[in-house]
Amino acid sequence: MGLKLFYARVKLFCLGLAGTLAFIAFNLYYVKPVRNLLLKPVLPNVWRFVDTADILRMRNVKYPPNITDLTNCPKVIKPDIQLKDVDQRSIIKYHNANADNPFFQDEVYANFLPTVTWQDRVETIHLYLVFADTLKKIGVNFFFTGGSLLGVVRHGGAIPWDTDIDMAVNGTKWKEVRERLSCLEGFQLRTMWHMHWKFHFRGKYFPFIDIFFYTENERYVYAMNYYTLHSIIYEKNDVLPLTMAKFEGVLVPVPRHYEKCARLEFDLEYCYPPSTNHKTRKHFKRTIVKCSSMADYYPIRNVEF
Repeated sequence: MGLKLFYARVKLFCLGLAGTLAFIAFNLYYVKPVRNLLLKPVLPNVWRFVDTADILRMRNVKYPPNITDLTNCPKVIKPDIQLKDVDQRSIIKYHNANADNPFFQDEVYANFLPTVTWQDRVETIHLYLVFADTLKKIGVNFFFTGGSLLGVVRHGGAIPWDTDIDMAVNGTKWKEVRERLSCLEGFQLRTMWHMHWKFHFRGKYFPFIDIFFYTENERYVYAMNYYTLHSIIYEKNDVLPLTMAKFEGVLVPVPRHYEKCARLEFDLEYCYPPSTNHKTRKHFKRTIVKCSSMADYYPIRNVEF
């Protein structure tokens, strides 16, 4: 009798556990508020407004086969944009943001000194203008995303302590993108199978543009790259049609509701340094400060003061 009672209780416990797990699984899959609460520590910000079924379908995206660097160009292309064409007067200078300033001698704020020189940023804009001119000529849509979009919204240009440009590029013409960018005289494209590529000057790996290819369905624009999907999922109506905004004095393409898209991924009120300076390979301590505390040294907008 005792053994039967024991087995009955085990069976009851297992049924209760199975029911609880089924209830949790149901809520994780179908009820976004419950899912967001239970998975808050690990759930990417941009996923909070997307159905679980949609996320799973996006993660199942198929990469194009046999993606490799283009080794033989059918024709070398001379870029129309030269360094002299960059309007250097529009590129922001941070006169008081330097290591001699007592403010930046503080251990915390030392991580927020400009990570590249003003000349580096001139070259970055040159690189962008060549990239943009090339893609426009083949009719490929692209827009600023990630930290670069955050820079547009909060700083009116590059984040002062950022080191590259993040670009979302329509993946439907990836072969044409590869051919044109690979065959530009003086420039180089590094391709990767997971659709995260890098574009830079030939023989010089900094500065560079991070290229994240995107695709779309009837409702969303989202990254083809599996790890960038954590940051690039936008409602299609928030992205298209694209609009223009200023980045270092240059009009650049951004999502239609670009401030909303930036706020989905970032908290504009808080600033944090990159994990690594791509130019020097220096690693930074992960510190967070109120962006408004640096308003005397950098252009800061769309935050509370």
